[in-house]
Amino acid sequence: MEKYVESLPRKLVCQDCGGMGGETDVVTDDGQGPWEECGWCEGVGLVTPHRRGEWLRYKAQMRSP
Repeated sequence: MEKYVESLPRKLVCQDCGGMGGETDVVTDDGQGPWEECGWCEGVGLVTPHRRGEWLRYKAQMRSP
């Protein structure tokens, strides 16, 4: 996935993880824990325009009653 996204002329920062590729799942008091890869960008931090559209539709459905 990373090579594919990097090769595209138009790539976008993943809105779900903010381009970080995931987040640390904090399980201890000092902020340590396992790294959880973002499901939208698969840990790359970048997405295709099509994938961004899917994310936007998903978020709109989550807001709708």
